Amino acid sequence: MTPEDQKELDRLCPLLQSIEEQNRLSPGQIEALRKAAIALHLAVLANLRTKLEMLYENPPLTEEEREKLRSYGIDPDTGEPIKSA
Repeated sequence: MTPEDQKELDRLCPLLQSIEEQNRLSPGQIEALRKAAIALHLAVLANLRTKLEMLYENPPLTEEEREKLRSYGIDPDTGEPIKSA
């Protein structure tokens, strides 16, 4: 775990706990919040937090989106024009 990860956990865990302590949450919401906290810890322990955050902010293209780019002559992996053979 990096110092940055530890700082992020120290910041987020109390926030998650304060949300859970609100009486307005349904049992399902509390369960989801607890599972999100567990997932956060696992992501940090596996050194995946930054990668997962990047994937969440910039999800990979679907195959349909990739095909559409190709139909426009754009390589979906590079964003460059596809060179004709």
